[in-house]
Amino acid sequence: MVFVICSSSSSSSSSSSSSSSSSSSSSSRSSSSSCGSGNSSGRGNSNSSGGGGGGRVVVIVVVVVVVVRVLVVVVVVVVVVVVVAVAVVVVVVVVVVVVVVVVVVVAAVVVVVEAVIVLVVVVV
Repeated sequence: MVFVICSSSSSSSSSSSSSSSSSSSSSSRSSSSSCGSGNSSGRGNSNSSGGGGGGRVVVIVVVVVVVVRVLVVVVVVVVVVVVVAVAVVVVVVVVVVVVVVVVVVVAAVVVVVEAVIVLVVVVV
């Protein structure tokens, strides 16, 4: 885990003195800032530019997020294709079974009707 540490400090002081013959005043102002980068293991580099490699971490995070989103989309598409394929296979199997049952029933009815016709002809 990378983090950036920045600290700044400023100080200001002024003094004035007066006497009967002369008057003087002085003021001083100083400021300093420093930035450094480090990691969670306690090792870090301190530099005054404040770079610290934070840009690389952002790029890596963005790339990981994009890759994860693409993988999720691919998985969803594959699952949808598999479900549709299974549904098509099930529908085809059901249609084939229904057709076979209808053919068998029609054949049985035809056989029974022919048998009845033969019996009627023989009896008469």
